Amino acid sequence: MKKSTYLLSLCLVIILVISISGCEKSKACASESLKIEKYNAIVTLPDETAKETNANIDTLHGLNSSVSMPASTTETTASSSEPKERLVAPFFYEGDKFGTISISSINMEVNAYQGDSEDEFQLGAGHYNGSFFPGQDGNIVMASHSTTYFCPLENLKTDDLVEFDTTYGHFTYQVREIQILEKKDFNMIVAETDKEQLTMYTCYPFICVGHAPNRFVVMCDLIASALNT
Repeated sequence: MKKSTYLLSLCLVIILVISISGCEKSKACASESLKIEKYNAIVTLPDETAKETNANIDTLHGLNSSVSMPASTTETTASSSEPKERLVAPFFYEGDKFGTISISSINMEVNAYQGDSEDEFQLGAGHYNGSFFPGQDGNIVMASHSTTYFCPLENLKTDDLVEFDTTYGHFTYQVREIQILEKKDFNMIVAETDKEQLTMYTCYPFICVGHAPNRFVVMCDLIASALNT
């Protein structure tokens, strides 16, 4: 009888110990599970929150389709440096008179002819074939002999006015610069310009025995123009 009671008590103690141990393990598991859930709650966002956050990130980088980004200025802004359309001047044959150059400050008036050969120089001032005409926004090159028609240029000064009357319009130029260049520097005389320029040149010195070694070059800026109607 005593032995049976002892065994029963022992079994109850074992069951109690096992029960207590199971409860502790259950609490530990529950605690660990809670920690995992809290951790997941920190690092894992609900779908809607994630979408909203990603949308904000895209906006910062200019990728949100709901945000209108300014269009590229290179695509929408028209270029301000488009080339200006040149005046179409009438056609002139070699030797045709197409205008008159007048400079009141030095009492000079000379007819302008197409071409720059001796034939034109015997008549007045010749227009270099490779240059522009008045009103075409380029370099207009005129030449003549220093002993005849362009002799008065020796007394020309900067700021003097040059009137160029053509068959299609009237153009007023102002002397900007006068240079003495070597004969070999012809390319500088006929060089392209970024605006309209009247260039007149002749031999230098004005009084010379034999062939003159240099060139007297006058460069003028356009200050007024009026086309014939």
